[in-house]
Amino acid sequence: VQTCALPIWVVHAQKMVICNDIDRNGVCAGSTSTYEMADSTGPIMCVGIFADSAKTLGTEGLVIKVYKIRDGKEERFGSDFIKETQKNWTFCWRRILFWEKGSYIVKAYDQDEKVICSADFTLTSKLDSPPK
Repeated sequence: VQTCALPIWVVHAQKMVICNDIDRNGVCAGSTSTYEMADSTGPIMCVGIFADSAKTLGTEGLVIKVYKIRDGKEERFGSDFIKETQKNWTFCWRRILFWEKGSYIVKAYDQDEKVICSADFTLTSKLDSPPK
């Protein structure tokens, strides 16, 4: 009888953070649930994916997908990005440019296309804000 051992990758990512920037140590700057576009060009947001405490990501790659939320519930696929990682990393991040105001949800998928973590945020326009 011949047996074959297949590797099983356990992805330990448990938290996603949307923020303005992430430094090389994984510290997020400007993390909130609402961001404002300064003008017609959207902000470059950082999507940080963090492993469980005292664990590593345990994967060599993730797929990050961006969805726009319509009417408070409908998710419309916008774009996706492949993020190559190392199994021993404790976090990873990806910069993404957003062009359109609205509500978004960002999801990270493992190799089996299972959602491992997600985060949502709203992007408003400075042009929509009343003058101060």
